[in-house]
Amino acid sequence: MLLTFIYTIILGPFLETLLFQFIPLKLLSTYTFFKQRKLLLALISALIFALSHMYSFYYFILSFLMGAVFVFFFLIMEFKQKGTGLWHTTFLHMIINLVVFIHQYFLCCL
Repeated sequence: MLLTFIYTIILGPFLETLLFQFIPLKLLSTYTFFKQRKLLLALISALIFALSHMYSFYYFILSFLMGAVFVFFFLIMEFKQKGTGLWHTTFLHMIINLVVFIHQYFLCCL
């Protein structure tokens, strides 16, 4: 359970924010086509996030929606304070994963 906690709450959110929000947005934003189409950028990021969580159709849809929340949160934080999107989005992802972790390991069997 400790390894699951470390991966799910600490490593996973950081790596996923890096791979699915930070890197795609930073790389694609270097192209004028994408720089002018933030919504398209966000949809691509959310789709990549969802494809990496394709355990079932339901989970894919849920992951796409969460990916959209994460990428829009990332964009908002980058707009408000340049350079903070990675850390704020990672922290948001950690909180969400912590709630799911607590539910699965401690509350599901009550």
